[in-house]
Amino acid sequence: MEGFLAGDFPIVDGLAFDVLYQPAAAIEHLGGDWYDIFTLPDGRVAFSLGDVCGRGLRAAVKMGQAKQAIKVAASLQINDPMPIAVLEQTNKVIFLNNHQVEFTTAIYGVIDTTSRKVTYASAGHHPPILAKAGEQPRIMPNHGFPLGVELNLPDLIREHEFIYESGTLLVLYTDGLIEFSHDVEEGEARLLGAARDAVNTKAQHPARFIVESVLQEEQQHPDDVAVLTIFFE
Repeated sequence: MEGFLAGDFPIVDGLAFDVLYQPAAAIEHLGGDWYDIFTLPDGRVAFSLGDVCGRGLRAAVKMGQAKQAIKVAASLQINDPMPIAVLEQTNKVIFLNNHQVEFTTAIYGVIDTTSRKVTYASAGHHPPILAKAGEQPRIMPNHGFPLGVELNLPDLIREHEFIYESGTLLVLYTDGLIEFSHDVEEGEARLLGAARDAVNTKAQHPARFIVESVLQEEQQHPDDVAVLTIFFE
């Protein structure tokens, strides 16, 4: 499973990445969550994070396919690899084996370090969190529709963008982080508090800090957890 998730992330001046994956099935280390960070042909930095419904080997295989489909679609230079186009192409790849289509949520975005602009879109995934020291974390705008449901994505996905400031932390996560007790509001409240504390204390490994803060004493979590943080220096 580590081969699907781990890897050498690009070294980018002004950006610091941190990740944590915690499978629900500790013995198998298999699940449907993923994260990815890679450099596009034009030099921009892309990120993705998502969740294929289910656990075990089947979900892990589908996760690997979805993750790779996003990277390939984003790397094509036939058009500007912006988020909606990438997610639409990924959805079509998922439907190539239409007898094994899996419900998949994902978020994909592009970072332009020259303009300090982040552009992202969500396919039915939870919204990202943006935190800055001394301020309350923000739940970012989010509109989307899951992959693997309809061959042609409905006109529900929207691209969002923001200009990042130095000292801010972008937090991406899968639903296992906030749905551990089936009380999403409690999970979201813990997540916002953890993101705030991570930037205020300048946590060395913010992804791990956030997971440990949110789950706390929750030894058994019913779903996989993946967290990707991007610190804008």
